[in-house]
Amino acid sequence: MSALPPQPTRAIILVVDDEDYVADLLADMLKAENYTVYTAYNGEIGLRYARELTFDLAVIDIMLPNVSGDEIVNQLRSTEGKQQVPILMISAGAYPQQMQAGVRFLSKPFEMDTFLRVIQEQLAAPLLH
Repeated sequence: MSALPPQPTRAIILVVDDEDYVADLLADMLKAENYTVYTAYNGEIGLRYARELTFDLAVIDIMLPNVSGDEIVNQLRSTEGKQQVPILMISAGAYPQQMQAGVRFLSKPFEMDTFLRVIQEQLAAPLLH
């Protein structure tokens, strides 16, 4: 009996959260669904990855030390080629300063099924202008 061939990667997702265990849990859940994941554990690295890497969706915690999630979103929206990237902002206590097109929000804690459903919706929906 032969092993099944590996499933193709569905999309590339950037996860930015300063709580390592949350970032790792989200990344593991996404990898289990055949997504490729870049993980940043603070806002500065998240901002650098947002500028330098190519990805299909970003999951960004709002409350990050040094560089906030809102700052990362603003950088993405003003960077050539990144304005259309869908974004899921997450937080246990803060809310986005302003909701922009293509940005969704989930309040922590959330169910993993809900998280994965929103990821699929964000990837499937065209960004409204």
